[in-house]
Amino acid sequence: MMQCEVIRDLLPLYKDDCCSEPSRKLVEEHLKECEECRKFAESLKTELSIGRDEKDLYIQEESLLKDSRKAMKKEVKKDYFAKAVQFDIPVNLIIVFYFLYRGILDIQAGYYEIPMSEEFIYGFAIYRWLGMVLVAFWTIFDVIFFVKNKKEKAGMISWMMSGLSILSKILVIMICGIIWLCLRL
Repeated sequence: MMQCEVIRDLLPLYKDDCCSEPSRKLVEEHLKECEECRKFAESLKTELSIGRDEKDLYIQEESLLKDSRKAMKKEVKKDYFAKAVQFDIPVNLIIVFYFLYRGILDIQAGYYEIPMSEEFIYGFAIYRWLGMVLVAFWTIFDVIFFVKNKKEKAGMISWMMSGLSILSKILVIMICGIIWLCLRL
């Protein structure tokens, strides 16, 4: 009985071809003599073959999980970007209306009379008009991206222009922050 326990402990190694040659011979000799251990070895064989099928199934499930995880991350990134663009559109509109308001004030102040005044050139009035056109351009691309993204048809150009619009505002905020910090020192 003690030898049967030892053989049963060796059987998984024997089935996997992982035991030494003397252990292999011992198992084979014992299996010739012991009917109970032969039955155990056969049950182990079916359990191992089921285990291999389950292992293949596990590998397939793991691959599916990895693929779905990647797809979910991609969707989450798209959702974050879409929300950023959704926030960016009103910010762009506020900036455009601010530039337009400042332009109207410039017109009332007489900056646009011929010859152009120094206040127009050195007072950055021309840059406000150019900024307004640029921000209006970005707003158009943000709206195009937002509409097409809902239909899952957003093109690379609208993605890039919307990203550029968001990044430019972040850059302006950082530059203003740095200037503010430098002026405070």
